[in-house]
Amino acid sequence: MTSSKARAIAEELKPSFDEILRRTYAASTRLATRIVGDAEGVADVLQDAYLNVFRSFERFRGESKYETWVYRIVVNAAMGHLKRLNRQRSREVHVDIMKQEPEDIAASAAVEDLAIAVDLVKLLGLLSEGDRALLVMRYALGYSVRQISEECGTSEANIKVRLHRARRRLADLAGLELATSSFPH
Repeated sequence: MTSSKARAIAEELKPSFDEILRRTYAASTRLATRIVGDAEGVADVLQDAYLNVFRSFERFRGESKYETWVYRIVVNAAMGHLKRLNRQRSREVHVDIMKQEPEDIAASAAVEDLAIAVDLVKLLGLLSEGDRALLVMRYALGYSVRQISEECGTSEANIKVRLHRARRRLADLAGLELATSSFPH
Protein backbone atom coordinates (compact mmCIF):
# COMPACT_ATOMS: atom_id res chain seq x y z
CA MET A 1 0.00 0.00 0.00
CA THR A 2 1.41 3.40 -0.91
CA SER A 3 1.88 6.04 1.73
CA SER A 4 -0.69 8.30 0.05
CA LYS A 5 -3.26 5.48 0.20
CA ALA A 6 -2.39 4.86 3.85
CA ARG A 7 -2.84 8.57 4.62
CA ALA A 8 -6.18 8.61 2.81
CA ILE A 9 -7.40 5.60 4.80
CA ALA A 10 -6.17 7.15 8.06
CA GLU A 11 -7.97 10.38 7.19
CA GLU A 12 -11.21 8.47 6.57
CA LEU A 13 -10.87 6.72 9.94
CA LYS A 14 -10.07 9.97 11.75
CA PRO A 15 -12.75 10.63 14.36
CA SER A 16 -14.59 13.93 14.36
CA PHE A 17 -13.91 16.60 16.94
CA ASP A 18 -17.29 15.81 18.50
CA GLU A 19 -16.30 12.15 18.82
CA ILE A 20 -12.98 13.08 20.44
CA LEU A 21 -14.82 15.40 22.83
CA ARG A 22 -17.32 12.67 23.71
CA ARG A 23 -14.59 10.07 24.30
CA THR A 24 -12.30 12.27 26.39
CA TYR A 25 -14.44 14.79 28.25
CA ALA A 26 -15.16 12.76 31.40
CA ALA A 27 -11.53 11.72 31.89
CA SER A 28 -10.32 15.24 31.03
CA THR A 29 -12.65 16.65 33.68
CA ARG A 30 -11.28 14.22 36.28
CA LEU A 31 -7.72 15.07 35.23
CA ALA A 32 -8.28 18.83 35.42
CA THR A 33 -10.08 18.45 38.75
CA ARG A 34 -7.15 16.52 40.22
CA ILE A 35 -4.67 19.13 39.08
CA VAL A 36 -6.65 22.35 39.61
CA GLY A 37 -9.18 21.45 42.28
CA ASP A 38 -11.90 24.08 42.05
CA ALA A 39 -14.86 23.84 39.67
CA GLU A 40 -14.38 27.32 38.18
CA GLY A 41 -10.72 26.58 37.45
CA VAL A 42 -11.63 23.22 35.91
CA ALA A 43 -14.15 24.90 33.60
CA ASP A 44 -11.50 27.42 32.50
CA VAL A 45 -8.92 24.68 31.94
CA LEU A 46 -11.31 22.54 29.90
CA GLN A 47 -12.39 25.51 27.80
CA ASP A 48 -8.75 26.40 27.05
CA ALA A 49 -7.77 22.80 26.43
CA TYR A 50 -10.60 21.95 24.05
CA LEU A 51 -10.16 25.23 22.22
CA ASN A 52 -6.53 24.20 21.67
CA VAL A 53 -7.63 20.71 20.60
CA PHE A 54 -10.09 22.22 18.11
CA ARG A 55 -7.50 24.65 16.72
CA SER A 56 -4.82 21.99 16.30
CA PHE A 57 -7.07 19.05 15.42
CA GLU A 58 -6.10 19.08 11.75
CA ARG A 59 -2.39 19.12 12.62
CA PHE A 60 -2.57 16.00 14.84
CA ARG A 61 0.20 13.73 13.55
CA GLY A 62 -1.09 10.44 14.92
CA GLU A 63 2.06 9.63 16.89
CA SER A 64 -0.08 8.71 19.88
CA LYS A 65 -3.72 7.96 20.54
CA TYR A 66 -6.11 10.90 20.29
CA GLU A 67 -6.98 10.47 23.94
CA THR A 68 -3.35 10.71 25.04
CA TRP A 69 -2.87 13.78 22.87
CA VAL A 70 -5.95 15.46 24.40
CA TYR A 71 -4.90 14.57 27.96
CA ARG A 72 -1.50 16.14 27.38
CA ILE A 73 -3.22 19.31 26.19
CA VAL A 74 -5.43 19.25 29.31
CA VAL A 75 -2.37 18.80 31.57
CA ASN A 76 -0.61 21.72 29.87
CA ALA A 77 -3.73 23.91 30.18
CA ALA A 78 -4.05 22.98 33.87
CA MET A 79 -0.38 23.73 34.52
CA GLY A 80 -0.75 27.08 32.76
CA HIS A 81 -3.83 27.83 34.85
CA LEU A 82 -1.95 27.01 38.07
CA LYS A 83 0.96 29.23 37.04
CA ARG A 84 -1.39 32.15 36.37
CA LEU A 85 -3.20 31.50 39.64
CA ASN A 86 0.05 31.33 41.57
CA ARG A 87 1.24 34.62 40.05
CA GLN A 88 -2.05 36.21 41.09
CA ARG A 89 -1.86 34.72 44.60
CA SER A 90 1.74 35.82 44.87
CA ARG A 91 0.70 39.42 44.19
CA GLU A 92 -2.15 39.13 46.71
CA VAL A 93 0.09 37.59 49.37
CA HIS A 94 2.70 40.26 48.70
CA VAL A 95 0.11 42.97 49.39
CA ASP A 96 -1.09 41.13 52.53
CA ILE A 97 2.47 40.63 53.73
CA MET A 98 3.24 44.32 53.35
CA LYS A 99 0.38 45.02 55.80
CA GLN A 100 1.76 42.59 58.43
CA GLU A 101 4.29 43.19 61.11
CA PRO A 102 7.71 41.72 60.21
CA GLU A 103 7.62 39.07 62.95
CA ASP A 104 4.22 37.83 61.74
CA ILE A 105 5.40 37.37 58.16
CA ALA A 106 7.65 34.39 58.84
CA ALA A 107 4.85 32.53 60.65
CA SER A 108 2.27 33.18 57.94
CA ALA A 109 0.60 29.96 56.73
CA ALA A 110 -0.35 31.71 53.49
CA VAL A 111 3.31 32.28 52.70
CA GLU A 112 4.16 28.63 53.38
CA ASP A 113 1.25 27.32 51.29
CA LEU A 114 2.11 29.62 48.42
CA ALA A 115 5.77 28.64 48.52
CA ILE A 116 4.93 24.93 48.37
CA ALA A 117 2.42 25.36 45.52
CA VAL A 118 4.76 27.59 43.53
CA ASP A 119 7.67 25.20 44.04
CA LEU A 120 5.67 22.19 42.89
CA VAL A 121 4.29 23.95 39.81
CA LYS A 122 7.74 25.32 39.03
CA LEU A 123 9.33 21.88 39.36
CA LEU A 124 6.67 20.20 37.22
CA GLY A 125 7.08 22.99 34.69
CA LEU A 126 10.78 22.19 34.41
CA LEU A 127 10.07 18.60 33.44
CA SER A 128 9.50 17.58 29.87
CA GLU A 129 5.90 17.34 28.69
CA GLY A 130 6.22 13.55 28.60
CA ASP A 131 7.54 13.28 32.16
CA ARG A 132 4.91 15.68 33.45
CA ALA A 133 2.11 13.77 31.70
CA LEU A 134 3.32 10.42 33.05
CA LEU A 135 3.57 11.69 36.63
CA VAL A 136 0.15 13.33 36.47
CA MET A 137 -1.49 10.22 34.99
CA ARG A 138 0.12 7.97 37.62
CA TYR A 139 -0.08 10.08 40.78
CA ALA A 140 -2.78 12.68 40.17
CA LEU A 141 -5.20 10.50 38.20
CA GLY A 142 -4.25 7.22 39.83
CA TYR A 143 -3.82 5.37 36.53
CA SER A 144 -2.20 1.97 36.77
CA VAL A 145 0.96 1.25 34.83
CA ARG A 146 -1.16 -0.91 32.52
CA GLN A 147 -3.60 1.95 31.85
CA ILE A 148 -0.75 4.35 31.12
CA SER A 149 0.88 1.86 28.78
CA GLU A 150 -2.40 1.46 26.90
CA GLU A 151 -2.83 5.24 26.65
CA CYS A 152 0.73 5.73 25.43
CA GLY A 153 0.75 2.70 23.18
CA THR A 154 3.89 1.22 24.71
CA SER A 155 4.84 -1.66 27.00
CA GLU A 156 4.34 -1.68 30.75
CA ALA A 157 8.08 -2.22 31.21
CA ASN A 158 8.76 0.93 29.19
CA ILE A 159 6.29 2.91 31.31
CA LYS A 160 7.90 1.66 34.54
CA VAL A 161 11.31 2.79 33.33
CA ARG A 162 9.97 6.15 32.16
CA LEU A 163 8.12 6.70 35.47
CA HIS A 164 11.26 5.84 37.42
CA ARG A 165 13.31 8.30 35.37
CA ALA A 166 10.62 11.01 35.66
CA ARG A 167 10.52 10.58 39.45
CA ARG A 168 14.32 10.73 39.56
CA ARG A 169 14.39 13.94 37.49
CA LEU A 170 11.70 15.52 39.71
CA ALA A 171 13.63 14.57 42.84
CA ASP A 172 16.86 15.92 41.34
CA LEU A 173 15.14 19.21 40.52
CA ALA A 174 13.83 19.40 44.09
CA GLY A 175 17.25 18.59 45.48
CA LEU A 176 15.93 15.52 47.26
CA GLU A 177 17.53 12.16 47.75
CA LEU A 178 15.08 9.74 46.14
CA ALA A 179 14.66 6.57 48.15
CA THR A 180 13.36 3.58 46.25
CA SER A 181 10.11 3.68 48.20
CA SER A 182 9.54 7.45 48.03
CA PHE A 183 6.76 7.13 45.50
CA PRO A 184 4.10 4.45 45.40
CA HIS A 185 4.39 2.20 42.35
